Amino acid sequence: MKKLALIIFQIWLGSVAGAQQILWEKKIGGSLFNQEIYKISESIDGNFWAIGADFEYSYLIDNGSFPETFLLKIKPNGDTIFSKRLFQPLGACIFIGHKFGNIHTMVLSVPLVGSVGFNNYPCIIDFDLNGNVITKTNLTDLAKYSARSALRTNDQGLLLSGSFEGGLSLPTKPMAIKINFLNQVEWFHQYDSPITNVAARSQRIERQPNGRYMMSGTMGKRIIGLEIDSLGFQVGGPRLFYETPSNKVLFEGEAQQSFYNSQMVTGYYLDDSSNTVGILARMQNNSQKIWGGETKKTSVHSLIQNRENSMLVGRTGFVNSIERITRDSISLWKLILSIDGPDEIVKYVKGLCFTKPDTGIVYGYFANYFNDEGQQYYFAKVAGVGTPYNPANPSDTTMVSTQPNHIQPPNLPVAYPNPVVDQLSFKNLDAEAELSIYSLRGEKLKSINLPAKGSASLCGLAAGVYLYHLQTEERVYTGKIMKR
Repeated sequence: MKKLALIIFQIWLGSVAGAQQILWEKKIGGSLFNQEIYKISESIDGNFWAIGADFEYSYLIDNGSFPETFLLKIKPNGDTIFSKRLFQPLGACIFIGHKFGNIHTMVLSVPLVGSVGFNNYPCIIDFDLNGNVITKTNLTDLAKYSARSALRTNDQGLLLSGSFEGGLSLPTKPMAIKINFLNQVEWFHQYDSPITNVAARSQRIERQPNGRYMMSGTMGKRIIGLEIDSLGFQVGGPRLFYETPSNKVLFEGEAQQSFYNSQMVTGYYLDDSSNTVGILARMQNNSQKIWGGETKKTSVHSLIQNRENSMLVGRTGFVNSIERITRDSISLWKLILSIDGPDEIVKYVKGLCFTKPDTGIVYGYFANYFNDEGQQYYFAKVAGVGTPYNPANPSDTTMVSTQPNHIQPPNLPVAYPNPVVDQLSFKNLDAEAELSIYSLRGEKLKSINLPAKGSASLCGLAAGVYLYHLQTEERVYTGKIMKR
């Protein structure tokens, strides 16, 4: 009886989610291994952006060769609109997304050689709908800060996470950098690792339901998390999400806030026979496993969660597939992309992203060595993936926290009243400051010398939402205001 009920539930949930199918699939580049796609996102005009590396054009830096960054725009049916070289060496692309108006942003990790040695630094590029570069900000002062993930903050800025490469004299540490909407650094922090002299590589950062942020990544054989507040200060100690059972060092590993006070952990390592061992598990807050574990000869390269209490998993191994599973590990559907073999066309899953509701784009490798076509890259649009899940949205999670949403110093300048009718003031502003008002398109509309404890007139501005930039002698503050 229970089995029959489970089958009925699967059929019902599958019908709600929509039919799974590959809507289209397009190969990228020529027959040689000369391009690699790093990130994909949806454009404000309904098309799609892809950032990648072009190995045909490369830069020799020290003793290493680094590919050039290229920007690709494709239609909803997968046809290419244009492809542009950006004349920028690329270590990795960690973010691409909409900023405001017709402006989009990408964040790159760029190689650097100099007095600091071989390291990376973040590079932020704003570009328009035609792929034209508007601004390029190289944060060369933050060499050794290797950014690996990023997200958009509520004030249209960016929050980057990754690692600080201390070199031989200092251990590698997790790090975070806050960038405002003008691409200026507001703050940056290094965090002490709970395990000394072990590489601490933060692979992911995401908002939490309590308003803070969780950085997660690998530290040796463990997947751990560090919680930080809105100013980058660590809250509490590190959290252990997962530990490999065989004491093997992880190559990749991260944790995602999931359903009902739990986390989904993914990653992989190599066993004694050099076989890939993939990790996919759902863990309780006390790090006790609910289900899942290790699978030999398979690695989980992407996992995205949706509001339907299920998730889409990309697996690479002997069988390369995309699978949609429930929070209780029930398989709703599975698409086999390819099976490794000497006479097979092989499609490796590298990443997944949501597009419109119930559809997503898969990107990865396409190899056909049997017909001497070499290795290429491809996009595939898939139906039946659900709608995006946001752990910071109360309707998307049942996690309840009694902690305050943000921990801020008591003297932080706060705009008031907000919404504002005419006169805008700032609480806790005890010194002169320069106030600039911007539209959501990034256009500067007003620049005002604001006296201590004074106010600024917003007469002449139409009703709507604006961004502000408050420059004091100590630091810069940014945020949003609404004018009635």
